[in-house]
Amino acid sequence: MSEDALERSTEDAGSEPRDPRTDGGQPVQAGQMTGDRRKYLKYLIALAVGIPVALEAGTFFGLLQGQVGDEKGLSVGEDLLAETARPETVDTLAVADGTFELSVTVENTGDVDYGVSISEVKLSNGEALSDGASVGPIAPGETGTLAGEWSLPDGATPTALVVTAREYGDGTAEVVAASTVELAFDD
Repeated sequence: MSEDALERSTEDAGSEPRDPRTDGGQPVQAGQMTGDRRKYLKYLIALAVGIPVALEAGTFFGLLQGQVGDEKGLSVGEDLLAETARPETVDTLAVADGTFELSVTVENTGDVDYGVSISEVKLSNGEALSDGASVGPIAPGETGTLAGEWSLPDGATPTALVVTAREYGDGTAEVVAASTVELAFDD
């Protein structure tokens, strides 16, 4: 280590603490910020801008997700039983004047007779309506309509359907799908 460097290091060690009004030994002029304050201010501004932008982006993508694929439940135009190979398209799903109305077009694209039934409508008040509705057996290549209308207790709305699909052949009916399907209504 050179004598000059050694001399400076001993001078720094014995020097007085820095004046907080200076930045690296240079006097801070009125209105000027130190490096630490400048860095702190940059982070504060980034947070002030970043948090609202992140919240808005989350809201936007949440709205998009709701339009692309509503995970809440079944609605008009969707397949009643997604796990079957045959389309069961919901045509009507409505609640009006204390009545729940449902119609589903069932297309038998298979090679044996096919049918779909609703054995129960579950309600928001915990009750269930056991008046069923069914269609079938529908011959291969044919289309049928499952239609049902249920009177609802005061203040109750339908929340789910208990649905069963069957294939008919040789005098037997085999269950090919059974599911509780959640419902979604457009407000």
